[in-house]
Amino acid sequence: MKRGFILIFLLLCSYITAGAVIAELEFKSQGYKDLYINDSDFFSCTSFDFLSPDMNGETFAVLSLRAGFGSQPKEASLLKVYFNNALLDELNFRDFPNGVSRIEVPAETISGSNEVKVCGKAAVASGTIKVGADSAFGIYSGAHFPEKDGFTLDLETYAPYVGIPFTARAVARNYGTQDAPVLLTYRKQELEENTPEISVLKGETSKQGIVPKCRERNEGNVCTKPGEYAIEYEIVANKAVPFTVLPAMMTFTNIFGEQEQRLTQRPNLGALEPPHKISVQMAFEKDKLFTGQKVPLKVRVQNISEQQVEGIRILPISGMEISGEAEKTIASLSPGQSSEVSFSALAQGSGNYVVGCKAEYESRALECDTTSITIQSGLDIKLVASILLALISVAVFAYFYQKKE
Repeated sequence: MKRGFILIFLLLCSYITAGAVIAELEFKSQGYKDLYINDSDFFSCTSFDFLSPDMNGETFAVLSLRAGFGSQPKEASLLKVYFNNALLDELNFRDFPNGVSRIEVPAETISGSNEVKVCGKAAVASGTIKVGADSAFGIYSGAHFPEKDGFTLDLETYAPYVGIPFTARAVARNYGTQDAPVLLTYRKQELEENTPEISVLKGETSKQGIVPKCRERNEGNVCTKPGEYAIEYEIVANKAVPFTVLPAMMTFTNIFGEQEQRLTQRPNLGALEPPHKISVQMAFEKDKLFTGQKVPLKVRVQNISEQQVEGIRILPISGMEISGEAEKTIASLSPGQSSEVSFSALAQGSGNYVVGCKAEYESRALECDTTSITIQSGLDIKLVASILLALISVAVFAYFYQKKE
C-alpha cells in the first residue's frame, strides 16, 4: 500500500513540469577556486563576488552551495554563509544531501553587485572540509515554498487546557507560478512517542495532492494570496507543562528536480489546567412564552476533566418564581459524562427576563452564560384553542341535552 502511495505521488510529480531557470551563475566560471578547511581553532573564509540580474515578483533566488565534509564528518564542523555581509545560514554536514545545500536568498537582500562569503571551521579529527567553487547563484520561476511561511504548523491555541482538544493545521503555501504536488504527514506515532505530553485524537496521517500556484498578485507582481494545501489533526494536552510539538513534514520536488523534505517550525506551547472541571449550559424547550404559564428550564452539565466530579449543586437564576425544587444535585459525573436537570419557573408579569444558572462543586462556583427571554401577555394560542374546544364541546352537549328534554 505504501509503495503504491509513493508511486501515485511520483506520477503526479511527472505531470507538472519543472520551473524555469531565469539566470544561473557558477562561481568557477568567474575564476574562483575551491576552499579547503583543516583548522579547528579559527574560521577560514572565501568570497564569491557577482552581478545579479533584476528580479520580479514571480521569481526567487537560490544559492546552491556545494561542500564536502570528509570521510568522518562531525556535528562540530561548521559552515557560516553570509550574503552581502548579513548571515544567511549556519550549516553542518547534515544540510548537504548529495553534497549540495539549497539556500533561499531573500529578494530584499539582493542588489546589483553582491558578495557570498563562506567561512568554515573543521571539527578535531574530522577531516578536511571542501567548499566548492562549482557552487552557484540562480534566479528561478516555478512552484515556490518560501522558507519563512511556505510550510507552517498553525495551532488553534498556544495555551491549551489539559483535556480540551484543539486543532493543528500544517499548511503548504505556494507563492510560485506553477502548481506543485506534495505529500504531507504529521507522523502520528513518532509525535506521540517523543511527546507524551500530548495525544493525537483524530486526523489523516498522510495526505497527497496539488498545491495551486499563487492565486492573486499585486501591481508589482508580488504574490498576495498563495495557493494552499493543508492537513488537519486534533490533539489534546495530557499534562499542564510547557512542551514543544514535533514538526509536520512535506515532501515535494524542488526547482532542481530533487525530492526535498521540508519541516514546519516546532511550536512551543504551555498547557494549563482548565479553570473548571465542568461546563454548564442553559436550554429552553419553548420559543413562545406567556404570563401565567410555567416556563421549563433545562441545565446541561458535562464533566470536561479527566477526573470524577461529585456533588454538583445546580441553582437556576431567572428572576421568576421557581415552582418545585429550587435547587438540584447531580451525585457524580465520570470524565466526559453529561447530565441534565430540569426546573419549572413561573412569570407573573410580561417583559424581558435574564436567565442563567449557578453550579457549585468541590468548593468552586461556576455560572453559565446568561440569556434573555421575553414573556408575552395573554394566553398561549394552544391554550386558547383548548379552551374554545372545551366550550364548544359543552355547548354541543347542552344543545342535545335540551333537545332530548
